Amino acid sequence: MRKFKKKLTFAHVCNVSICCLTVFITALNVSLGAVSVCIPDSINLHPGEYTSDTLLSLSAIKQSSAVTSADVSYGDAMFSEPGQYFGTIQLLGRIPLKNVSVNVLPKISVIPGGNTIGIKMFTDGILTVGISYVIDKNGVKHTPAKDAGLKEGDRIIAINNVPLSTTEQMGQLINSETVNLEIRREDETLNLEIKAVKSGEDNEYKIGAWIRDSSAGVGTVTFYDPENGRYAALGHAIKDIDTDTVLQVANGSIIDCNIESVKKGEKGTPGELRGVFGSTTIGSIVKNCELGIYGELRDLSCIQGCEPMEIMPKHEVKTGAAQILSNAVGNKIESYNIEIQKVSPFSSNKGMIIKITDPALLEKTGGIVQGMSGSPIIQDGKLVGAVTHVFVNDPTRGYGVFIENMLTETDTIQ
Repeated sequence: MRKFKKKLTFAHVCNVSICCLTVFITALNVSLGAVSVCIPDSINLHPGEYTSDTLLSLSAIKQSSAVTSADVSYGDAMFSEPGQYFGTIQLLGRIPLKNVSVNVLPKISVIPGGNTIGIKMFTDGILTVGISYVIDKNGVKHTPAKDAGLKEGDRIIAINNVPLSTTEQMGQLINSETVNLEIRREDETLNLEIKAVKSGEDNEYKIGAWIRDSSAGVGTVTFYDPENGRYAALGHAIKDIDTDTVLQVANGSIIDCNIESVKKGEKGTPGELRGVFGSTTIGSIVKNCELGIYGELRDLSCIQGCEPMEIMPKHEVKTGAAQILSNAVGNKIESYNIEIQKVSPFSSNKGMIIKITDPALLEKTGGIVQGMSGSPIIQDGKLVGAVTHVFVNDPTRGYGVFIENMLTETDTIQ
């Protein structure tokens, strides 16, 4: 049998080459698109801190009423003074990836914390943490809250048009068979009519809901800003233990606290600082969010002797040696060695992974324990962030939040 060999013509070569080029361009576009998504819409810098890169570069025009081509700046000399700029991130100095706004901010210094505090906070409204039943005098179970549509996580703002502030007040207002509730469910306000049931246990009207109006615990101050009198602490939100919802603040305070003992952290079992609240109110709590608690510091005795420290923008934070400030081992704030193992500049509340390496702190606490949240993280003599969460299966490691993100929250306080 005769064998035929297929002849590879110039046209075939061209077709194959075009297909390969098409695949390459498609892959390149996908890659550039993925890189573009990772680039933030806004970049914060301090004067003189930008350094150009051979792979990704940034060109910009300063915002003004009259912009000309002569205003375009390149290289390390750009962003030498505070202001707002229109910028473009480029690949290899040629391929535009994304337009960004660049804010060149004055250098900021704050006073680092490290001292533990007691936290008392009352919620805005009464939080529903569970739905139950009511047993009447005949032993029959009723579920009035569930039947009316009340859910875990709902905040009860008012009963029969009377604003609520405490669980005791709510108990007093549920005094008839028909109860009208005003609730907040995420960003929505709803009105529910509930048919309360007289309990066979105490002959009082009940709706069958578990509720909570306050929270208390121990945390650590991250920084105090002498420019506006505001402080930041914790580095993470205070959440309800049952519903995992961020508690909305009605009012609250931070109090002096003495650490009496430490429960050492172990794999699978988080440790904790055990403290006793004092009698001195140090400051207020006006905001509770994913990046910590914020308010005004009224008693400055907890930061006496501390010197202002310049903050480090998150784009400068690097892996390697660092320190945290804490009084977990005693009443005096000490510096302990840690290692920053990972930096994720685009994460809002888990921008760093840190590891405790200091033998003295490991001996006392086993690593990061509850109550150390908010401990300032220092690198190269600058404040870079705060300790937030501990890894349950490795108490020597945990997350940190960037100080730059926390400072943004203080600016929103009224």
